Amino acid sequence: MEEVNDAWKRNEIEFDFKGAARTQWRVGPLGSVKFLCHLDCDLKFRPVNGTYIPSRCTSKSH
Repeated sequence: MEEVNDAWKRNEIEFDFKGAARTQWRVGPLGSVKFLCHLDCDLKFRPVNGTYIPSRCTSKSH
C-alpha cells in the first residue's frame, strides 16, 4: 500500500504488462499456420491530468 501512496505523491502510476498469446489459422488444403506472441510493456501515466509518459513496449512473434 505504501508503494501506491508514493506513486500518487510522485504523480506517476505504472502498470507492467507481460504475457503471451497463441493463435492458429487454417490455410485451406495447405494446413495451418501457428503464431506465438510475447508482450512486455510498461504503461506509465500521470493521474492528475491523465497524460501518457512515453515508456518501453516490446513484442515478439514467432
